[in-house]
Amino acid sequence: MYLVLINNNMIDLHVIGDVDYYITEKFTPSELQLPDVDLVILTGNVGYIKKTFHYAEELAALNPNTQFIVNLGILEVVNQKHENQMRDGLYARQLYHEHWHKNLHYKLEESIKLTIKDRNLDILCTSGFPYIDESVSDGKEWRSNRWYKFAYHGITHDQKYFKPKMAADVYHGWSPIWSTPELCRKDHDREVEVISHWIENKEEDSTQILVSALGPKCKEYLGDTRYRMYDSVKPDYWVTGGGDSTESYILSNPGRGSLARNKVFTI
Repeated sequence: MYLVLINNNMIDLHVIGDVDYYITEKFTPSELQLPDVDLVILTGNVGYIKKTFHYAEELAALNPNTQFIVNLGILEVVNQKHENQMRDGLYARQLYHEHWHKNLHYKLEESIKLTIKDRNLDILCTSGFPYIDESVSDGKEWRSNRWYKFAYHGITHDQKYFKPKMAADVYHGWSPIWSTPELCRKDHDREVEVISHWIENKEEDSTQILVSALGPKCKEYLGDTRYRMYDSVKPDYWVTGGGDSTESYILSNPGRGSLARNKVFTI
C-alpha cells in the first residue's frame, strides 16, 4: 500500500496584465469570469487608472473570498499631474473610503503581507523600470517605441525643458519628464536596491512574490530595444507583465479572452 501525501498549502494564482482597456470600453461577461483561485494579481497596464480600478473593484466584489493585488503600469500613471498623484490618491482611498473592498490590496515598493492557506505571503509591487543597454541613445529609435510615448519620470516646472523656441517667455505650467535610457537605468537601479533590501530581510516562513508591470521580455512597449531586468535579484516568484517567460519562477499572463482568463498557476 502506498501513502499519497497531498499538500493542501498550495495556492492557486491567476495573473492579469497588459489588457489595455479603453476608458469607455465595457467589460464582457467572460472578462469578469475568473477561475476559482485563492489569489489574483493585476500586474499593470490594464488601462487608464479609473478603468483599472473599476475592473479591480468589480472583480473583488464578485469574488469576496479571493485576495486581489493591483499594481500600476505606465498606462495607469500616464496622465497624473505630479509624480506620486496616483499612489497617494490610492493610499488615501484605502484608508478612508468606506466602500474599498477588504480583499483588494495596493502598495508600491512596500511589502504586502497576506496569509492564505496557512502560507505567509510577502508581496512587493514595483513599476518595473528597464535597464536600457548603454549602447541605446536618446534618439529617433528610442523615441519611436511605445515606452517613450507613455512612460515618464516625474514632472518639471522648468520652462527651458519643454518651452517651444518661439513661445513667449512666460510660465507655461508643468510638463512630464519623458523617459530616456539614462533615466530608466537610474530608476531601475533604485528599484533593485528596494528589492534587494526586501529579499535580504525575508522572514524565514514567508514566500516572497515580486510583482512588476514590466518583465524580462516586453516587445509591446520596448520593441527591439535592448534591455535587462533585475538580473541581480531572485525572489521565490516573480509575477510580471509584458510577455511570457521560459523561467519557471517567472509567471506572466498577458492579454484578454477565455484562454487568458482561465489560466491558473500553482505556487
